[in-house]
Order: sequence, then C-alpha cells, then structure tokens
Amino acid sequence: MISRRKFIKGTGIAALAHAVACESGSDTPATGDATSGADGRAAADAGDDAYDLGDLGTSPDASGESPDATDPTPDTGPKEPLPEYEYDGPLGPEDLFLHGVASGDPLEDRVILWTRTSVEQATDPIDVFYEMASGPEFVDRVAAGWTKALADDDFTVKVDPTGLAASTTYYYRFKSLGRTSPIGRTRTTGDRTRLRVALASCQEYQNGYYYAHRHIGSRADLDAVVFLGDYIYEYGPRSGAVRDIAPAKSITTIEEVRQRYGHYRLDLDLQEAHRQHPWFVVWDDHEFGNNAWQGGGFGRTGAGWNVRRELCEKVWREWLPVRGQLGDPIYRAFEFGDFASLVMLDTRIEGREEPINPNAPEGFDAPERTLLGAEQEAWFAARAAEAGDRWFLVAQQVMMAPLTDGASPLNYDQWDGFPAARDRLYDAVAENGIDSMVVFTGDIHSTWGNDLPRDFLTYDPSTGDGSMGVEIVTPGITSFAPSFEGIAELAQQLNPHIRHAEVGSQGYTLVDLDEARVKATWVYAKDIQGADPAMTDATTVTCPKGDRRWSVGGTADTAPDAAPLAP
Repeated sequence: MISRRKFIKGTGIAALAHAVACESGSDTPATGDATSGADGRAAADAGDDAYDLGDLGTSPDASGESPDATDPTPDTGPKEPLPEYEYDGPLGPEDLFLHGVASGDPLEDRVILWTRTSVEQATDPIDVFYEMASGPEFVDRVAAGWTKALADDDFTVKVDPTGLAASTTYYYRFKSLGRTSPIGRTRTTGDRTRLRVALASCQEYQNGYYYAHRHIGSRADLDAVVFLGDYIYEYGPRSGAVRDIAPAKSITTIEEVRQRYGHYRLDLDLQEAHRQHPWFVVWDDHEFGNNAWQGGGFGRTGAGWNVRRELCEKVWREWLPVRGQLGDPIYRAFEFGDFASLVMLDTRIEGREEPINPNAPEGFDAPERTLLGAEQEAWFAARAAEAGDRWFLVAQQVMMAPLTDGASPLNYDQWDGFPAARDRLYDAVAENGIDSMVVFTGDIHSTWGNDLPRDFLTYDPSTGDGSMGVEIVTPGITSFAPSFEGIAELAQQLNPHIRHAEVGSQGYTLVDLDEARVKATWVYAKDIQGADPAMTDATTVTCPKGDRRWSVGGTADTAPDAAPLAP
C-alpha cells in the first residue's frame, strides 16, 4: 500500500492531476513521413498554415433559398408512392461513399441520416437520393427522397426523415451518380423497459487502432452509442505514433480541420460503429484545442479564438449526425417515454469560465463561477423538473465526483474546479426529488465508478446516504492516461465514494438499464497498438434504482434480442 505522504511526495499533486486529466500533448513533429493511415489510403496534402476561417456560408439551392449547412434537409414523412432512384449519367467514382454512412440524434418519429460524397475537384451540387426501410432488403420502404451535397458543407449530407415509428429499428442507404452507399442501421427513441448503450470518448488516431469501435459495431444488442467528446485531436505528428495522421501538422484552417475529420472517418472500424448504431454526440476540448473554454483555447483568446471556435463547430456539425445549426447550443435532451430521459450537456464551450491556475487556485470556489453558464443551468433545471421517476441520464464531459488528495481537489478542470456550479446542479436534482441520476463522463482516458456525494460530512460510504446519484467514467477508445503505480488504489483510499478505478486500459463501457437497476461493464482492448483486436469484459458495477451508490461485482447481462445488423 502506498501512503498518501509517499505518493504526494513521489508524484506531486500536479502529477496526479495529469494522470487523470486529458494529456496536454505536444505539437513537436515526429521524424519520418505522415502521409497515409494504417488502412493504406493516401492522405491529402497538408493545408496552408495561415489561420483562415474560409467561407462559412452555404450555397443557394435551385429555388434561391440558402439552407444552413447544419440544418438537415427536411422531409415531410412517408408518402405514397415514394420516389424511386433514377439516374442515366456517367458513373461516379467507385469510392463515392468513401466515408460510409451514419445516423444520430434519433427522436420518436425521426432520425438524422448522414453521408458524404467524395468526388475529386467537385464544385457543383451533387444530387443524392436516400431511402429507409423496415428491413435490409428494402422491400418495405418507409421514406425516400432527394437532397444535395454542397461544396460549402464539404459535400456532406444530412436528412431527417419523419413519420417513423417509435422504438423501431430501420435500415437506410444513399444513392448518387449511379453508386450506392453501404447500408446503415438505426433506431428511434420511444418508451421501453430496457435501454442498452455504449459509452465512448477520446479516440486519438495516432495512438492505436479502433478495436473498441470494431467491437461496438459487431453488437446488435445496442440501442445507441453515446459519445462524450474528443472525437478528433488537433495535434500534428507525435513521437511514437502507431498510425500517421493527416494533415501532417497541427490543424488551423477550415480545410485542415475538414481533412482531419475525413482522415479519422477513413477508419473502417469507426465507420462500422457509425453504420450499425445511432449516435448521441457532444464535443469536448480537442475538437477545438486542448483545454478549451468559453473564451479561449489553442493558445488564442479574443477574435482569434472566436474564429477558431466557429470554424471548428462548423466542421463538427458537417461531419457528425447531429441536429441544430451553427451557433446553436449542443445541450439537448432525448426522451425514452416513461422509462428514461437522456440529457446531453456542454461543460466545455458553452459556459465554462477561464481555467483556474492549479498552482494558485484562489477563487475557484467563488459562488459566481460557472461551468455550464446561466442559460444552460436554467435549461438543466427545467429538464430535472420534467424527470419524474424516470432514469435521469446526464451525458457530459468532465468528472463530476470529487477527486482529492484527502483535502484539496487534484484537477481543477473537472467539476471540482467549479464547486458552486456543481452545487446548483445538485440543487436542481434534489429539489425535484430525483433519486435515479446516472452521469456519463469521458475526458480523462481512464475508468471510474463513482458515487456522487454532495458533502463528505453527510455522505456515508457504507450505505450511500448523501449521494446524489452515480457516475460512470468511460476510458479512452485509444487515448492514454499517464499511469503511476498504485494511483487507482490510492485514489479510492482517499476518496471512499470512488467504488472502482482503473488507469491504463482503453476501451468502452456497456451500460444496461431496466426498470430495476443500472449496470455498467467496462470492456477493454487487449492491445490497441498491436494486431490482436481482442476485447474483454472487465469490472461490472450495479446500482438498484433509487439507491444512488454502486456495488462492485457480477457480470454483464446476456444480450437481449435485437434486430439483425445491417449487411
């Protein structure tokens, strides 16, 4: 056993904070070329170093209207007869749908469908046809129509078919220039008695292979993937990289940010996870720049930061199947009838105040400090008031539970750096009598199963009394947390509300809820830097509804029946 004194002396508070926080990284280039990914596809040339937003507008369509790049093409719902695909022009490239298909932000009667057309030096709008059906053979179609891939949207496409049935699995595909995309599979929300999702975050491409996504994509039993941020990383080539990145530089321009997303999406395992399941997505800092906050990041504040923030958001909305328009907040809620409410928060960009200096943290506990911002706090309180006795699932970026050296916070980037804001969130939960809050967290590249004590003086670790709910922190898909021997054990000794901790593994978390309990099982990759794609179930924790504390032990439940995967 490591003593607190020996540990603090040996690693320092800052070292422990770094061990459980997103690493700051380095933009120091590695030696050698970085021009192609591990899948053998050539990467595009690096963009210009100039810091340039480019044109954020959208091209008018044939009617003269200017649809927003991030507002999906509306669909009026299934009508009879549904249109058929017709095309008699020259064939497009065989790899027209190079980046696959994806779906996300499902509601009871609709879901966002996404793809991208890849045509060299294309400038004109490209006609794209989509169709949805109840089976992968597309015999019983439920929606179909036309849209356009525009240069101003990087030739990405989003459509939002309506009139769908709740809690139902559908299959979809796109057609364009005589080519047909892979078939995707998605599912609407709606009332149910069980919900099973995969939690994922932090997938630095250079670190290793996306075996976790391969495993997620092979599972028919999932209702959705909840992705908690750090979809891309902004760094240039790094020493010790397993896979090359494109562009081979730290990204700054809108062209470079688009190229980085495109390079990530060449990964076939990531494509498969998107193809088989709808995703609920929030961003964290690396979509913008390390340690980003409302007013700065990537070494910039003021006008320079505002430009970067806008261009990074635009590309994020282009490449991911999310609702909303450029500038809209990303906090949003999804309802599963009387069973559960999923609330997605933005703890990084919307309202986060300037970070506290961990070496001089005076004022971190000031009552006016905010992590969410006043508007998002009020929005969260309204969602809490509507929760009733449903599962109240809160998906967000940074650890909510305290993490201390026995006295002081160890990471002011987390909710510990904003205790007054955390108290206000807990007030909303307590005032509405919520006893079934489950917090989903990413960011720190490691595994944690936490109770959520409001006050150490009133929290009883033996019973869970004083806990506001439970928290699941999912490890990185490929991102590493620096690991010190004994850190997880010491963290639990000094923080009795931490029921389980593991630092050093990569993977995802399987979360299974029914009417009686929530169960989480961490699923780890054997070796993300090697050729063995094996994944293994690790620790399982369980919390009966209303208990607000984890118990450790057991195994994941047998997979429930599910609609078949897309072929």
